[in-house]
Amino acid sequence: MDDGEPDAIVGQAVGRVAVLAVRGGRSGEVRLVRAQLKGAKLHWRVLHSVSPPIDDARHDDTIIIGSNDMLAKAPQKSESPNAQCLRRFGIED
Repeated sequence: MDDGEPDAIVGQAVGRVAVLAVRGGRSGEVRLVRAQLKGAKLHWRVLHSVSPPIDDARHDDTIIIGSNDMLAKAPQKSESPNAQCLRRFGIED
C-alpha cells in the first residue's frame, strides 16, 4: 500500500470487516478506513482523516489512499506463446 512501509496499516478485523488506521508514506497523513470483504472483493472506504499531511522535505506529496474503492485480485496472466513453446521443449525461461 502506498510506499509499502511495514507499519503503514494498523487495525482490527472482526469477521469480514476491519477498521484500520492507514498512513500515507508520501504525505504522512493518517486516515481511518473501513474495509469489508464481500465475496472475493475488498470494499474500502475512508471514514475521516485522523491527522493532516506532514509538511516537511520527506513528505512532500499528495496522499494516494483511495477514498471509496473496491479492490479485486488481478486475474493470473496467461503464459505467452513463446514461453509455452520453450516449456514444451523443456527449456526454462
